[in-house]
Amino acid sequence: MRSCRFSLFSHIIELRETDRWTHMVILDGCQAFRTMYGSIFGSTQSFSLVDAQGVVHHVEIQLRPAGFTRTRGIVIVNGQIEMPLVLRHESKPAGRCTRCGYDLKGCRPDGELRVKCPECGRALYPCEAGLVFQSEPVHN
Repeated sequence: MRSCRFSLFSHIIELRETDRWTHMVILDGCQAFRTMYGSIFGSTQSFSLVDAQGVVHHVEIQLRPAGFTRTRGIVIVNGQIEMPLVLRHESKPAGRCTRCGYDLKGCRPDGELRVKCPECGRALYPCEAGLVFQSEPVHN
């Protein structure tokens, strides 16, 4: 699996690509988007983010495979290219504390969207540990 993490408007965004070119966008530790079928031509995900001042920004992430070992992409905010991305293979196992290696798969995020390691006490965003939580459906 290839992945990349970055921060945008105080949100942690993680992009993941499986071996079958399926792309996932994980926003603040919760899966936000997933392409249902992989494509060798890549994918584009569009969504809105709110910054600290309450301003809504249109974000578009375009991912394109670049050979067998990398995937290249760009982040476009409000129609302007903000940053290039390169997804790389992860070297550490997903779902473990980045400090002590404790298995965090049974832990749930707290009110600040962080997972606290019961072994060493480190507080991590779920995407830092490679965890994905399905967001709860909103009922009106």
